[in-house]
Amino acid sequence: MNSTQALVDLQQRLGRGIVPEDVVNDAEDPKSPLHRYFDWDDASAAHTARCDKAAHLIRICKVNVRVSPSKTVEVRAFINVREHEPETETEEAWTAPAGEYYPIEEVAQDALLVERVLAQMKRDYEALKAKYSDHRAAFAAMVAEDAAA
Repeated sequence: MNSTQALVDLQQRLGRGIVPEDVVNDAEDPKSPLHRYFDWDDASAAHTARCDKAAHLIRICKVNVRVSPSKTVEVRAFINVREHEPETETEEAWTAPAGEYYPIEEVAQDALLVERVLAQMKRDYEALKAKYSDHRAAFAAMVAEDAAA
């Protein structure tokens, strides 16, 4: 059973929307198909959780940047710069290194970093358009199917 089906089954068993704690609680059972997605060694899992918290802390830090004489905008203080991107969204791709965070001021002054960030922005934008285009088509098909029933 794949992770998607396991999550759908969990949601149906619970009879409501699921939250991360539901998933962890289910996955604690070694027989759960979700069990393999988690690190059950408390020491390494704690380290991973701390790294996740650290990444969150880095992402929520903001600075004000003057974009024109009369306008200042609040942006993330650090930009995640990846050396390269995985080619596909396989499970292995999700485990690829996340990149390094640089102060936005430093990124703006380094042509290579700017190039990488702009390329990532373009990939993110295209992925977002594709994601919501696919969702729109799926929702339209479901609504049409429901209306026909």
